[in-house]
Amino acid sequence: MKKLLLLTTTLMITVALSAQVIHIPGDYATIQAGIDAATDGDTVLVDTGTYFENINYNGKAITVASHFLLDGDTNHINNTIIDGSQPVNPDFASVVSFINDEDSSSVICGFTITGGTGTTDPVYGARIGGGIVCHDAAAKIIHNKITGNQVNASLYAWGGGVACIRETGSDWIVIAHNTISNNQSSAINGVAHGGGGTLIGNARVTNNMISANDVSAVFGEVLGCGIFYGSYNTVESLILETNKIRYNTGQVNDFAYGGGLYCAGSNLFITKNDIGHNTLNGGHSYGAGIFLDQGLETHILGNTISNNSGIVIKKNSKKVPSLNKKKYILPHPFQIFPAQNHPIYRSGTQCSSGNTHCLKHTFNNITNKNRYGALYNWFAVNTGKPAPAGWR
Repeated sequence: MKKLLLLTTTLMITVALSAQVIHIPGDYATIQAGIDAATDGDTVLVDTGTYFENINYNGKAITVASHFLLDGDTNHINNTIIDGSQPVNPDFASVVSFINDEDSSSVICGFTITGGTGTTDPVYGARIGGGIVCHDAAAKIIHNKITGNQVNASLYAWGGGVACIRETGSDWIVIAHNTISNNQSSAINGVAHGGGGTLIGNARVTNNMISANDVSAVFGEVLGCGIFYGSYNTVESLILETNKIRYNTGQVNDFAYGGGLYCAGSNLFITKNDIGHNTLNGGHSYGAGIFLDQGLETHILGNTISNNSGIVIKKNSKKVPSLNKKKYILPHPFQIFPAQNHPIYRSGTQCSSGNTHCLKHTFNNITNKNRYGALYNWFAVNTGKPAPAGWR
């Protein structure tokens, strides 16, 4: 046992000693040159300045960071800029790319990431990930300012700020302590989503400011102007906690869903977020605060959701803790439109008092408590106050 412990300790020390710090521009003139020279476990440490680059991690488990990593001074974030506005290949114009099966041991930390126009997805032909793209890969994206990026396409534009799309594997995308603002996804005649970010796969999104992002289309669909989340199977999860998702906008002539947040995922844990002042302008607009679609198990706990048009919960038949931390059961696959006097539709049919599969705000009163559960979301969203005690 002692020999095994000694061997393990020796290996750990050897690994630690083999890792190196590569200084930019001291050792190499460009960040990409530093990445190319790095091996797993290394740190590429970048001094202040503006670097006109589009960098690719090439599958390496390395940390690329500004001097914020050393002292926590946020001035390094503001003054260490990766500008992707001069790509060598316009089909690969994301500022930062994780496209070779990276995971959360590949870290980007402490930069302003700007000027990206995205990567062309080889499967769908979509334009994805203006600022940062993860395709069949994951990453740890922490303490960055992701701003002034865009994806524009005729049909599909996904993730103006960030697009992390993992169709296989179970690695987690980690996005924490970033400011993701003033990014754009825009399509002409198709689907645009994720002005701030498009995430598909296991994702942990915590302590970010996601604001003033925009999603637009002439015709088609607009979804998730702050964040769009989806999953490919029943075991993937989104943990969305302690974020500020505010002042995001969407506009389209046809259908718009989820001004702050759109989720079509399996297991959703949405807690302690501030989701406010998000807006949708469309021929048919649903859920300017949150739109939830087909979550197998959804938890909405301790959030502040205000000054949006409302919340939509669609086709959800599992436990959904209320905005005021009390659980209720949806006995049928309901849609809930809390906005006052807003028509409700299911499968293109307007709800009526006899339709047990959808609710109007007028159903949300104490006399219907036993029939529908304590559905007091309308009251909470529109007043910002806890529902009356009898509704709990």
